[in-house]
Amino acid sequence: MGSPQKVCRSVGDANGSGRERRRAPRWATELPGQIELEGLRISLGCRVLDMSANGARVELSQISGRVRSALDLPDRIVLALPIDKVDVIGAVRWRLGKVFGIEFSSPFKPRRAPALG
Repeated sequence: MGSPQKVCRSVGDANGSGRERRRAPRWATELPGQIELEGLRISLGCRVLDMSANGARVELSQISGRVRSALDLPDRIVLALPIDKVDVIGAVRWRLGKVFGIEFSSPFKPRRAPALG
């Protein structure tokens, strides 16, 4: 297992200056996880594609009758990360097909560096 690699993607601001808007560095990962939907009693498999202390880009690896894409996710979810044995609560900020971005309710610091798959 090598050290994690920083994902260097520039995200432009509203006026198109191209300045990075993230508050923390983002790391490429291939972490398995579970999405738990509060109130629906549904748990779905997922893969964390990259993450930072403030959020993550996640891909659904499992769908159900109620959730067929990220568009069907509620605005608030729980991301369970088995590698750290922790649940992280957050808000879904964007959705595209089976991929979505989650902003954590409070900063998350993994117990060990995220591993690349």
